Amino acid sequence: TENGERFYLIINGVRQNDEAQTNVRVTGLTAPSYKVKIIFENPGLKSLDKTIYFAEDEEVEATYVIKRDRKNRLVLRFMNQAPLPAVVQPQPNQFVIPYHTSPLPPSPPTNILPQNQGGINVSVNDPNTGFNMNIGINPPGQQGNYPYPPQGQYPPQGQYPPTGQYYQMPGYSGPVGCPWPLPQDQFEGVLQSIRSKAFEDSRLTIAKQVIDANCLLSTQVKQIMMLFSFEGTRLELAKYAYGHTYDPGNYYMLNDAFTFESSIEELNNYIRQAGPVGQQIRPLPPVYGGGTAYIGPVGCPYPLNQQQFSQVLNSIQSKKFEDSKLTIAKQVISSNCLWTAQVKEIMLLFDFESTRLELAKYAYGHTYDIANYYLLNDAFTFESSIEELNKYIQGYRW
Repeated sequence: TENGERFYLIINGVRQNDEAQTNVRVTGLTAPSYKVKIIFENPGLKSLDKTIYFAEDEEVEATYVIKRDRKNRLVLRFMNQAPLPAVVQPQPNQFVIPYHTSPLPPSPPTNILPQNQGGINVSVNDPNTGFNMNIGINPPGQQGNYPYPPQGQYPPQGQYPPTGQYYQMPGYSGPVGCPWPLPQDQFEGVLQSIRSKAFEDSRLTIAKQVIDANCLLSTQVKQIMMLFSFEGTRLELAKYAYGHTYDPGNYYMLNDAFTFESSIEELNNYIRQAGPVGQQIRPLPPVYGGGTAYIGPVGCPYPLNQQQFSQVLNSIQSKKFEDSKLTIAKQVISSNCLWTAQVKEIMLLFDFESTRLELAKYAYGHTYDIANYYLLNDAFTFESSIEELNKYIQGYRW
């Protein structure tokens, strides 16, 4: 920008620089178009969005500039274009990094002089700030990912991206399906665009278009669902958006958008079959109950914090019938990691011993402190239930 504001560069939903910079060059892009987002370090500045298109099979360096328009608004504008040089010389204080489609590894690459391997080079620049993208016809290299750690073990070290590489949602510690949810000001525009259509099928087309191109919060998915009258359409949208949701651990919140229990059950079955979404980025683990001295085996990496869990309990308690409560409980368990104490609290919401036993079995593979599972014994009346749970645990295969 003209005043040198520091920013983060997001390309196709993935942040390219882990620290805010004033000048960024990204190399190694291979597609004819990219969705670009600029998020400024200063939270008072609105983010910028633009889709940039290029002619295929050309090797050029195109420059875009971040500047203020006549209304004093920051905008992203094309500046110039030139043939891509054999050796790209970075400008002073320019941050250079190869394009990546997954979050950055813990040690970001250093600024180097990249050799020209063919492609289109695009930079967003002005005297103080810019970013650069290299778009070529060369095949992209293999990208890394951040796999869910093996269950029944301590989470392996060094396998998760630094927290600066994805949005940190206050109070949320569950799995992350996509890194950067749509800012609220942009989401309001999305809602307005969907509402502008008179027919449900036209609204559905726009909604799916938005979902395909963005990362959403569970609450945003629910707001979109509520713009539709038919239950079948709401269910279709809930399924469609699951793989594009930042906080899949909160997906149970969508249940209130349905009238029929069958819709909740169908969505729950869909989620179980879909399995983990996105790259399963995990925030740092919270502390339950003010602290924990647990040092035993770990069944899953990052359990729910107490604030989230209180919302879960309220959602389950809001249902009148035991089978409805059970559906929501299983939905929550399958999408999250729990403490043994949390599993027990959920069990105690049910009157029937058989339901408590069913939940205890169901939750075992989604429990952080599995060595504490004996604490669930107090939730049972009959010794036979304890024995059956013990046999289940002994035969469990991670």
